[in-house]
Amino acid sequence: MHFKVFSSYFPFLTLKMAVLLLSALILALPLADRALAQANSAPVFTEGATATRSVGENTASYTDIGAPVTATDGDSDDLVYSIQDGSKTHFGIDSSSGQLWVGNKLDYEFESTFSVVVVATDPSGSTDSVTVTINVNDLEEPGKVTSNWQRAQVSTEVTATLSDPDGNVSGITWQWSRSDSRTGTFTDVNSATANSYTPVAADTEKYLKATATYTDRRGSGKTASFDQAIHVRAIPTDNNPPNLRPGESYECGEDSCQTIRPYYPVGSYIYNPISPHEGDGGDDFIYSISGPDANHFEIVNELGYEHGDLLTKDTLDYTANQYEVHVTVTDLSNASETMKLFLTPHGETSVPVTTIKGIDKYPTTHGVRLDYFENGTWLVADLDTANPDETQISSWTISGDDGAYFTIDSNGILTFRKPPDYEAPSDNDGNNEYTIRVTPDTGDPYVESVTDITVRVQDVSDGVSVQGPDLVSFAENAANAIGSYTAPNSQTLRLFGADADDFRLDSNGELTFINPPNYEVPTDSDGDNVYEVFVGVTPEDANVTARCVLVSVTDVLEGISITGKASPISHLENDTNPVDSLTATDVQGGSIEWTISGVDRDLFRLDLSGSSDEHADLYFKQTPNYEDPKDDDEDNNYE
Repeated sequence: MHFKVFSSYFPFLTLKMAVLLLSALILALPLADRALAQANSAPVFTEGATATRSVGENTASYTDIGAPVTATDGDSDDLVYSIQDGSKTHFGIDSSSGQLWVGNKLDYEFESTFSVVVVATDPSGSTDSVTVTINVNDLEEPGKVTSNWQRAQVSTEVTATLSDPDGNVSGITWQWSRSDSRTGTFTDVNSATANSYTPVAADTEKYLKATATYTDRRGSGKTASFDQAIHVRAIPTDNNPPNLRPGESYECGEDSCQTIRPYYPVGSYIYNPISPHEGDGGDDFIYSISGPDANHFEIVNELGYEHGDLLTKDTLDYTANQYEVHVTVTDLSNASETMKLFLTPHGETSVPVTTIKGIDKYPTTHGVRLDYFENGTWLVADLDTANPDETQISSWTISGDDGAYFTIDSNGILTFRKPPDYEAPSDNDGNNEYTIRVTPDTGDPYVESVTDITVRVQDVSDGVSVQGPDLVSFAENAANAIGSYTAPNSQTLRLFGADADDFRLDSNGELTFINPPNYEVPTDSDGDNVYEVFVGVTPEDANVTARCVLVSVTDVLEGISITGKASPISHLENDTNPVDSLTATDVQGGSIEWTISGVDRDLFRLDLSGSSDEHADLYFKQTPNYEDPKDDDEDNNYE
């Protein structure tokens, strides 16, 4: 004779203690009477274990790649497709159809083959996977010729440079030509057959362009020229050399400047802008840096070579005494001036440092200049401020010319108070560049660490956006819907973005996690428990703005999970072996104490002599006898 045991577990936590309540129901039924669960049919990819797709380099983002990668399911279940491995930034997948699509730019010369593992999951959690090889097709790409000057001057040498994405450039020949207008007919300049050319008096008020003929990796006979011809001016009668003036954030002596606030993230515009002033109209400037510490910085030309910006290239040593950088500006007449910058860190090790994290696809981030699409409702930036002891600061103040248009929460999420309108800018100078200063509240009036941010609002086609919540707080382990989303013209919705593979969107527009999120083991792309996904429409519609959804997963107090035999448990009479071997897991690391409950609890004991408190064996205190049941109602069903 034999028995069956049903068991269910009810975990809960007390202070510094996790207490397990264990109930066992023992049924006396023949083994042959045990019901068999219906077997689930796992999904199977129709192409087997491997598949191949191809796509041309430089294909636009969100373009479909070949046919969908699909699986069949014997239960006719709805399947969810996701990318498990491979370059998620380069590819995305439609979770309901298995259609792969292009993410970031593909460049054959940089990487010609990708391997992506696509997974199909049914509602029971059963999966199948296929390794998809995506071949990037090599395409003919035009070369480009650029000039060291955007404007030219008689007697000042102009140098042209050729670049070609196809590579292996050889056999270059050059020809300079001139025209009376930028769009007119160009005539070759005699003997001007090098990559450098010095304009002569005959070129005054003319337009020049340089054309390169060459061979690249794909063949010979290729040509490239300036995107726009450059204008030549006469030599000024009385040239005024450039006179550098510092940015307003610097205290300057005769030829040097010293920073007041040097705490900047890598890529920050720490001196913005460097702007010479002189009396010559229409001058171009070339900027360069030198000096003992120039390797920590770079300088870039802005606004048609009129201004220069000094950026950090790596993390500065805030305990260093000083950084010395020499900035040289040269005008079209080859007159130049050098300004020595002495960048002095604060020196206080207690000053907190702020880092800025941008959104994956857009807006894009460059240092502390952020691009943001008009009408957007998602975050502008995610700020993280940490003290030297790694404790986090959770309070900031916003100031600056346009500070009133922004708000920041305790998690460092910076947002517009209302969506910006490119056609009706609200910023102080009306140029769609919002300047603010974010200051963490350190609690010490003598400790200051500020971050200056410029938010440049970008124009988009006026239209409508996908509707639904965009900032959502979501408890870990939950399986409920995040929100419901609708397209303005009943278009089909699609998901894309850094964490799109973690979500599914059903035909009713309901957004859910594919698997309940685990706060202790985040699966978002940057591991900060803030999942970023865009809900857009397909086919892509320039008049419909996608909605950026930020789902912040919150930590919850969790109980103990128990593993053991599935109910019902069958146990033979006169059997002295354990009824079940149990393992308890507390994800939050509490101590565990075992107890037994139920009407028949006094007939059982727990053996805790194993290797740890997480393991216990359940025994009958007395060997069970089917003909002499001891359970409460004497039916051989022990609870």
